[in-house]
Amino acid sequence: MLLQEFSCLDFTLEGTIAKGDPVCTLRFVRRKDHELAKDGQGFIKTKKAA
Repeated sequence: MLLQEFSCLDFTLEGTIAKGDPVCTLRFVRRKDHELAKDGQGFIKTKKAA
């Protein structure tokens, strides 16, 4: 799975073990121009807001 498949998310790498942090910290934040909606199977889908 590629991050490009999730155009509704912004990704930030906030810390890594390789740089001396105690844990890797990855932050995914939903972009404000996308809306969340559950489909019939309980999955969250996003769509570009109108």
